[in-house]
Amino acid sequence: MFLPLIARLSGSLQDGLPGVVELKNIHNHSLTTATALLHLPPTPESRQLFEGYFSNGMSVSQAVRYHKTVLERSSDASEMLLVDGSLNPKYSAVRWWYDKWRQRNPGPQTGTAVLEVRTFLCSFQSVLQ
Repeated sequence: MFLPLIARLSGSLQDGLPGVVELKNIHNHSLTTATALLHLPPTPESRQLFEGYFSNGMSVSQAVRYHKTVLERSSDASEMLLVDGSLNPKYSAVRWWYDKWRQRNPGPQTGTAVLEVRTFLCSFQSVLQ
């Protein structure tokens, strides 16, 4: 009973709905500050770059440091570029990508662990024969 009264008073009773909501895309804060840029979601291209770093044997920390160095040495390097979350993702995002990448690429990737696995498999194969 109360809702129809409000709808009649506001004159917005349309199609059985009590009101109309209009959304306007006006921000009450700056979108180009370092804090705002930091929270931008990473791009798919950034993810592909990091997966390439992982394929080359880099850990999460190594990939983050290397990527930051690449950004710093680029021709359009600036402070805003380094804090842009879409181009320079947060450590937590890179860690999550790494965990997903490892699920798709199990086992040792490089180094002595690969040699140890190969040695084990060769010795295991000779025992079976």
